[in-house]
Amino acid sequence: MKNTIRLLLAGVVAVLLFSPGCKKSETATGPAGSGSASGTASFTLDGAGVSNQTFSMSNVSGFFSTNDNATSIVGVGVSGADTINMVIAFPGSTTGTFQFDVSSAGMVLINSSGIMTSGTGNGQIAVTAFGAVGGSVTGTFSGRLYEFDLSMGIVDSAQVSNGSFNATRLPNQ
Repeated sequence: MKNTIRLLLAGVVAVLLFSPGCKKSETATGPAGSGSASGTASFTLDGAGVSNQTFSMSNVSGFFSTNDNATSIVGVGVSGADTINMVIAFPGSTTGTFQFDVSSAGMVLINSSGIMTSGTGNGQIAVTAFGAVGGSVTGTFSGRLYEFDLSMGIVDSAQVSNGSFNATRLPNQ
């Protein structure tokens, strides 16, 4: 659990570091020599104030953490005037299907409305390809995300469907 939470938080920090200066037409780049985030992702969100809205991202990258033995997929996109940030984490560096579980696999979405995160047993990530550095990490995802407030706990939830990603794989971290 500790490793997945740490990996999700590292992904959130990466998103926050790389997204504020990006205009819609720019490509997000990581630290020097790490490559470009040129992958894509899309998903439909229904609930928590959104009604079957599809989000698309064109700045999506993935990296394997050797310390945590886990992979993060990090994406940034624009929907109207809002920026949406996505982090998906799963164990290892291989293909397979991973159930949402607070100790091993999950998803976080961040936008101006707040933070939504997966729980346990309410969704899955299916990784269909895991390429070499510079290649692609591809897969699908779906499930229930929970919006929370630090003082009030869970305040709402939304269903994520039709999720897919084709992330550019950056060097191991």
